[in-house]
Amino acid sequence: RPNHITGQQLCEACRQYAIDQYGFLGRMVLSSWGVESTSDFGEIVYNLIRIEQMKKSESDRREDFDDVYPFDGAFEPKFTLPKPIEDIDV
Repeated sequence: RPNHITGQQLCEACRQYAIDQYGFLGRMVLSSWGVESTSDFGEIVYNLIRIEQMKKSESDRREDFDDVYPFDGAFEPKFTLPKPIEDIDV
């Protein structure tokens, strides 16, 4: 299927979207909605499939969403400190 993505890919997209939208608060926002694990993303998706708002392929399984990544640390935006500026002689 041309527009099909896996459960794992959808979980990663949700993670990135939460970071982009909410930064360090991403996990707290998801938690306030009752989303505490990647399995919860699977529950949402399969409820949408059940009411025919999404479709699944023959190879898709609800378990594809289980334990994709731990929520601890998954929503912390990554950043690096800039390299120190070398001393400049004036």
